Amino acid sequence: MHLLRDCLSGIAGQTGVQTQRAPPRNWVEEKVLRAGYGHWGLLPEQFLAIIKVFLGVTLLPRHLSQFDGTLVPQLLWDRVWMHWALAMAKVAAACGEVPVGAVVVAAGRIVAVGHNQPIASHDPTEHAEIAALRAAARREGNYRLPGMTLYVTVEPCAMCAGAIWQARLAQVVFGAAELRTGVAGSIVDLFAVKALNAHAVCRGGILAEESAQLLREFFRAKRQAARRKREG
Repeated sequence: MHLLRDCLSGIAGQTGVQTQRAPPRNWVEEKVLRAGYGHWGLLPEQFLAIIKVFLGVTLLPRHLSQFDGTLVPQLLWDRVWMHWALAMAKVAAACGEVPVGAVVVAAGRIVAVGHNQPIASHDPTEHAEIAALRAAARREGNYRLPGMTLYVTVEPCAMCAGAIWQARLAQVVFGAAELRTGVAGSIVDLFAVKALNAHAVCRGGILAEESAQLLREFFRAKRQAARRKREG
């Protein structure tokens, strides 16, 4: 892992990356940066260098993605981006929403982020995936997002699967299975139906336990609060 750290440091030096935290350009990035800084202590040591580079420039250097399949295994990148999705899930929990977070990634950089917010937005469609896709489409100026990957902490539902297909994403990576509403293998595998999905490859299990633990803790706290209210 020292080799990885040295390589990333070298890339940062060659591309003129500043070591100071770049100012956020909007409230969404501010939320991500705050969540990420608070999330550092939970990251394994081997991911720290990558996250520091990311936070130093807000977006990773474009050609950093050349390391995806060579010095940096894809599984490591999956875990890095899923940690960011987990950070967004924690933002959702702090807002009283079910803790699901998502990030859209392209060419080694985060394009957009989102988290569950149907309660605050009074919008039943405002799932983490939908929020991230909307933000990415606005940033790119295009409702199609070809070549991009969506990382989400929980298996997508049917509604979100439809949005993913409409966006023409290249890949979807999720954390925990959703045994009641998941359509990527739990209830049914809609992503395997070629008549519906001709673009997105879907795989899961990345930081699944961490993603599931957030949900368990959230609903346990809800049940305890409801019990105290009844007894009080």
